[in-house]
Amino acid sequence: MKKTALLDVLVVYSSDIATSASSKKIGNTTPFAQDKNRADYAFSYAYFLDTCDSYGLSAGLATSNDIVGAGTCRSYWRRQNKRWIKVEGSVFSKNIFDKFSPKTPRQRKQRAELFSSKEVKPFNDEELYNTFFDKYLTYKKFKAFTIPTVKVEGDVKESLNSAIEKLRKIIPIDASGEYECQYVMKDRFGAGGNNVYKVSEMDAVMVDQILEDHPSSTFILQPMVAFDEGYEYQGSMARADIRLIFWGSKIVQSYIRIAPPSDFRCNNHAGGLLFYTKLSDIPRQVLQMAKKIEHLLVNNDSMYSLDFLMSNGGHAYFLEGNTGPGLNWDSESEIDRTSSQALIQIIAGKFADRVGAKSV
Repeated sequence: MKKTALLDVLVVYSSDIATSASSKKIGNTTPFAQDKNRADYAFSYAYFLDTCDSYGLSAGLATSNDIVGAGTCRSYWRRQNKRWIKVEGSVFSKNIFDKFSPKTPRQRKQRAELFSSKEVKPFNDEELYNTFFDKYLTYKKFKAFTIPTVKVEGDVKESLNSAIEKLRKIIPIDASGEYECQYVMKDRFGAGGNNVYKVSEMDAVMVDQILEDHPSSTFILQPMVAFDEGYEYQGSMARADIRLIFWGSKIVQSYIRIAPPSDFRCNNHAGGLLFYTKLSDIPRQVLQMAKKIEHLLVNNDSMYSLDFLMSNGGHAYFLEGNTGPGLNWDSESEIDRTSSQALIQIIAGKFADRVGAKSV
């Protein structure tokens, strides 16, 4: 019987995106070869593992479907001579860089199994992860800064009308002009702009169909903030959100994402354009709100991002937080590549501090 390999760092990626090293699919030459939309992830995570190696850390990458125990996976990918190598043997690490947000009961069971031992630690604080993973919980904890939010629940045929009635009771009286006559329905545990819809009171049938098509998902409803003229970038107004990336209490990067003309979603996967900015380009209201939120975090010795938007009325809103900001980059953007690599350098350095490794 082969011995279980011991690594300093193990990346565990969602099997919805990454492919297991034990997969027999033809063309399975990198962890992301099967997903054409995310083929560039292979370059960013190759850089991640190579950077760990430069810090004297042994590192590998597995998927959520590989999980077989606490900190243990049945197969994994590693890097050798700048190439991806499959290892069809078990691997264990106490330090997990988790890119795995469970939505189904099976996925939740997998994550619980991965961290079923106290000696196995995620990269980021677990309480912070739980708060930002759940958009409704984020609203409950940060009501003073967020957009009014309710759960879409109950009988399918009445879910939209019921949610709208609940929203009307919590929208501030002095919010006139802040919101459009439409609503945003989001997957409560979603990411990347997936399963996010703009709806109106007339769209009950469409909402019913969405709920029926996604029986394992739960949704939230928010009023649609009017923000097409809330933030000016290089002399132009556009629908944009603002992301601040923190390590602990320090902002290490900032950028904006601008929605395409035909959409309200600013996410890259929805066609949004990304522009890195200086802190001097960020509205004062956003920086002040971000500092207040940072002070409320119980244990923020982690890397996380806070997303904001500016309304047409000049008010800042906290959209959501994220403990797993994307590390991939646009191959045609030099600044995106260098900025993403800078984040990876920070993460690898933090792992080196935890393990006690030194760069070689």
